[in-house]
Amino acid sequence: MNAAKNPYAALRSARDAGSYALMFQGYRPFGLSQTLRIYIFAAMFSIGFLTSLAGVLALFESVILFLLLFVGGMCLTIGSTCLLFHPVKQLRMAMDKVRAPATITFIVALSLIVLIPIAITFIFGSHDFVLVLLCLVIALVVYGALLWYSLSFIPFSHDLVIGFVQKTWRRVTRT
Repeated sequence: MNAAKNPYAALRSARDAGSYALMFQGYRPFGLSQTLRIYIFAAMFSIGFLTSLAGVLALFESVILFLLLFVGGMCLTIGSTCLLFHPVKQLRMAMDKVRAPATITFIVALSLIVLIPIAITFIFGSHDFVLVLLCLVIALVVYGALLWYSLSFIPFSHDLVIGFVQKTWRRVTRT
């Protein structure tokens, strides 16, 4: 695809296409093998995701439980990536041209999802449908930013997702 058809093509660099190959070079946390690190990463990522999902469900009962489970789950999910890349390298890579929008969106949305429930519940003393709906929307933004960030490590995955969404949209709007 050329840059006129795909605005993201200009953002991708050769370094991004080879990021999977560079993932394991010279980094062995705790002396773990590459295969074991991938298994532990998958387990930690899944547990973190399920914990944050449980937090979303807990939102209907308690704001504090929601905050603890959701933010704790997101921390576990993000922390699991330290098994794949060194944390300092992870921070540097998070601000690459392709990943920076997802990183900034994730940080802002996660900050909002912590501040809004605290402000509404403790300052105004309410825990109503609007708060739940607002937190659910922001949680979807957090999950979307995390997914987009994670996809940036798979070569050409952004093009695949954009193409899928465009084709689906054309089919839906055609009828």
